[in-house]
Amino acid sequence: MELAEILERDYGEKVKVEYFDAQQIKMEEHPGVEELVRRRYRFPYVFINGEARFAGGIVYPRIKDAVGEILGEEHGEDFEED
Repeated sequence: MELAEILERDYGEKVKVEYFDAQQIKMEEHPGVEELVRRRYRFPYVFINGEARFAGGIVYPRIKDAVGEILGEEHGEDFEED
């Protein structure tokens, strides 16, 4: 199951997941990404509400927990890997 599917399942329309290819975006339009690249953080980057929260990997449970905390809700079902 993909991150977007997990978040949609648990939080419905309260969340929106967007994926960007850092090689195809205009850095000046994404200052948070530009800063992480400048500091040499590894891809991928995860932003929540426009704030850089994770770099170097996508750890589903941590992202799901961070979104749940922001929404002030219980975390839904446990993550199950396919």
